[in-house]
Amino acid sequence: MNRTKIGWAGFNTLTNKYLTTYGLSLDTKDRYLKSLDKLMKRDVEVFIGSHPSHNDTLGKLKRMGGTNNPFVDRNSWPVFLNSLKKRANEIDNIFTKKNVLSLIQ
Repeated sequence: MNRTKIGWAGFNTLTNKYLTTYGLSLDTKDRYLKSLDKLMKRDVEVFIGSHPSHNDTLGKLKRMGGTNNPFVDRNSWPVFLNSLKKRANEIDNIFTKKNVLSLIQ
């Protein structure tokens, strides 16, 4: 069985404002997205997110006990990574609209 461990998957520090404020390279978001593409190539059978909502941990726990283990799910990994890619691409709009840039500074 292949296992992959991923650390914090957050992306709130990828806004252009955050990057320029702290003198970070504006290509950081592009490098983050490329790293997600590399991770997408991994064949992950069991993905457990750092938060229950990342992979429906509680829902899968409720479904335990049948003939199939609900945690063995090759679809959870690409679904999670695609959600990160989508949110990373929208990050500047999300934080601007919600006016929460001050929360990450």
